[in-house]
Amino acid sequence: MRMTQESKRPRIDIFQLDRANIEIRLQEDSAQAGYRSWEMTRFVATLIALWWRYRNRDSEREMRFESLVIRTPSSGHIDVKELDNLGHAKAVGWLLPVAVVEAIGDKFP
Repeated sequence: MRMTQESKRPRIDIFQLDRANIEIRLQEDSAQAGYRSWEMTRFVATLIALWWRYRNRDSEREMRFESLVIRTPSSGHIDVKELDNLGHAKAVGWLLPVAVVEAIGDKFP
């Protein structure tokens, strides 16, 4: 039995948890009930979306914002770390698949 391309695509849903926070769910296989999820503020999601939209596709250098640093350690994932007021990385961070970053880019201005 051949699987269609449509069934191979991951399902990505973005939920508004409250006024400031969102949850992103990635279900890689529609036949399975499980999913991976990430929670972040709308502000962080907006910065990720702006970076994705205006990034230099040839560069894999890290990009620093006032409260965020974004790295591309591999072609399949994006590493995002929040920074404190002194510019040091907090314990909060996300290793997001590119498909999730694309969905964030589509959803946020």
